[in-house]
Amino acid sequence: MIGRLTGKIESTSLNTLIVDVHGVGYQVDVPAGLPGRLDLDDEGRGTLHVYTSVRDDAIDLYGFATPTQKELFERLTGVSGIGPKTALGVLTELQPSEVVKAVRANRMEAFKQVKGIGEKTAQRLMLEMKNNVDDLEFDDITPPSEVDHDDEMVESLRSALSNFGYDSSEIEQVIGSMDESAFEEASSVEPLVRNALDLLR
Repeated sequence: MIGRLTGKIESTSLNTLIVDVHGVGYQVDVPAGLPGRLDLDDEGRGTLHVYTSVRDDAIDLYGFATPTQKELFERLTGVSGIGPKTALGVLTELQPSEVVKAVRANRMEAFKQVKGIGEKTAQRLMLEMKNNVDDLEFDDITPPSEVDHDDEMVESLRSALSNFGYDSSEIEQVIGSMDESAFEEASSVEPLVRNALDLLR
């Protein structure tokens, strides 16, 4: 099994790289946007942490910038009904930190935007991943014990608006347009929901 590749990185598309290792080019599927986040030297060489998928008719390589990103990918593929292609779709639609935050907040709608994930699969993902992400650390994630009141309030607001039938893009847009003081002054999520619904009408 190939677990890591170091060589010259050549981008062929948003989701595919060729890694030239001593004259051998390995085609690696990656989350969209990954090439721009790789740490390359002056000769364009870098390292990909690789997950190898072996099937009867093919061997596919999936690459990630860090071991933790790869670990998250592997845990996603451990969910019933989610294969490597769908797991890659999750990490294309959502940053790794967003995946962890969505699981912790039970924000199922975040995953329903991914091709191949419907209601039942999203529910299963939330259930099977719920206790399987707390040891994963990314730079922009606050540890569970340190999540502040405002963050919890925002996640509760997202959940409430989703229950009213709004999609994730509408929800994020209205939350971004709300005054920060509204979150600071709110003692519960109800006034925030009323505020958001007024803006959405």
